[in-house]
Amino acid sequence: MLTRTKRMAMAGCAAALLTVSLAPSALAETSYTDRKVEYVNDGDTLQFYPPISGSKSVRFLNIDSPEMDGDTQEPWATESRDHLRGLLPQHTPITITTDVEEKDIYDRVLGHVTRDSDRLNTNREQLRMGHAVTYVIWPNQAHFEDYRTAQKEAQDNGRGIWDPADPLTELPFEYRLRVNERVPDKPVGDWFTKKYVDPADYDEVHVNNRIFFWNESDAQEAGFSKCPQDSSGNYDSSCFSAG
Repeated sequence: MLTRTKRMAMAGCAAALLTVSLAPSALAETSYTDRKVEYVNDGDTLQFYPPISGSKSVRFLNIDSPEMDGDTQEPWATESRDHLRGLLPQHTPITITTDVEEKDIYDRVLGHVTRDSDRLNTNREQLRMGHAVTYVIWPNQAHFEDYRTAQKEAQDNGRGIWDPADPLTELPFEYRLRVNERVPDKPVGDWFTKKYVDPADYDEVHVNNRIFFWNESDAQEAGFSKCPQDSSGNYDSSCFSAG
């Protein structure tokens, strides 16, 4: 399936994909039925069969689970993986639903994974039980508010990574940036105000309201505008909604 352009840096070289102009609101969902779980890798990735477009790996869309063996990510990473394994044992029949972009740069299918027996959206369930955090990258934005609601339920009940007595101290994407010695490179918008900030200022936007963009052009195409800053670089408070 043709996807929007992603600008990627691999080994210091830029790689461009073929571009097809698709509006962010376009209904581009495709459901792949008659799939079964082969193996759960971690809290947001599993192997399945038969393959989709040559891939047998699915990265769960719009969620991010703690990284396995990460120095700030355990025991939450193992707990997240084990919870997903409980939801989706080997050979469980599933349906994988994709959005505008069907694959990532690692050739993994990007999808929402539904358990066929009861139609449980397991992406949402990982969020609801506090085993993942929302991580929405435009244009794959389906279920934003539903997933946000599930995350708020986990926060309100102190589940998993939101346990006030033992919370996850570094979000998965922050961990990856640190260990890979990278800096933030995606502008971040507030879903409700339709304003965005520079990549380094992502923390200005409440974790429940963040949507990431590959670049400013994508943010503007999605209907977002840059949050105004004063002469000291402070953002206008009207750009940010409550969590």
